Amino acid sequence: MPSVCAGATFVRYSVLTYFSQPLSIHDHRSGMAYHLAEICVNFAVSATLITWFATLISSNLRQLEA
Repeated sequence: MPSVCAGATFVRYSVLTYFSQPLSIHDHRSGMAYHLAEICVNFAVSATLITWFATLISSNLRQLEA
């Protein structure tokens, strides 16, 4: 299953490499605002996933010890 996910991810990024359209932002301040918003969203998603995985691993360890 992990190899299927890795292959699908590789295909998707390959397609995005050829067909992506960059944003045309003429105002550098709004471009920086978009960039900072992307950083915040990335941080929130990463923190959520790390917390979820840590909680899942912790509960599995507690069940294993019980």
